[in-house]
Formats: sequence, structure tokens, C-alpha cells
Amino acid sequence: MSVCKENAKQIREIETKIAKYIFNSYIKEKCKISQAEFMSKLFFKSQGVITQEELLKDELKLLDKATEAYDSHPEKYINNKKTVFGYPDEYRCHHIIYKKHKFTRCKNKVDEENGGDMFCLHHWDSENPYEKEYQKLVDKIEE
Repeated sequence: MSVCKENAKQIREIETKIAKYIFNSYIKEKCKISQAEFMSKLFFKSQGVITQEELLKDELKLLDKATEAYDSHPEKYINNKKTVFGYPDEYRCHHIIYKKHKFTRCKNKVDEENGGDMFCLHHWDSENPYEKEYQKLVDKIEE
């Protein structure tokens, strides 16, 4: 195992030297970017683990944007009700999915044709066991 770590370290050092050489030889004079910016864009740093709260906040923001976009121009989305942010709240399936230890709401459109007002065609007859837990998280975030 230590041999692999040592090899990875050596490869990383070589990559860094090459990147610095490229920056000093070609980028420094022509672009208004610092070496630190260049290196960070070239060698992506991990974003880390996304928490349930962050994921849910992003999802709620997108849902609000979709609803806002739809409400401002409903005639624009008359065919399928989908905005660039996804379906607005009233047309998005309410089924809660638990995937990779995180809750998320289904992104499909509700099945209006068959009288469904809360679930898509895929989830209209399935149970929603995570709804209460999801709602608790939403309430906690909205406080």
C-alpha cells in the first residue's frame, strides 16, 4: 500500500512541475490569471460530501425558481409545464426517494391525464414511507 502512495505522490509532483512550467511559459504573459487560480482550475479539488441540508436547500430553491418562472409566464409552458428549472411545485410528483442515504423528491411530472394530482405515473400506486421524515427536514430548513 505504501508503494502505491509513494508512486501517486511522485506522479502528483511531476504533474505540478509540468503545470507550473506551462503556466510560466505560456499562460503568465497572455492571460490575467494567477498561478494559484490556474493550478486550482487544472487540478480540481474535491467538493466534499454534500449534506442532506445542502441538497434539500438546493432542491427547494430550484422548486421555487421553477414555480416562479411558471407563474410569471404560464402560456410559455402550456405544452408540458416544464421550465428550465424543472416542474413547478403543483406539477411535480410528491413521492420522496431515499437514495444514497439522502432524501429527494421525484422530479417527474404528476399524471394529470389519469386524475393524479400528487404523483407521477411511476409512483401513483406506490407507498411513500419517507414523506414524514422529508417533511421534518423541510420544516427544519424553513424555520
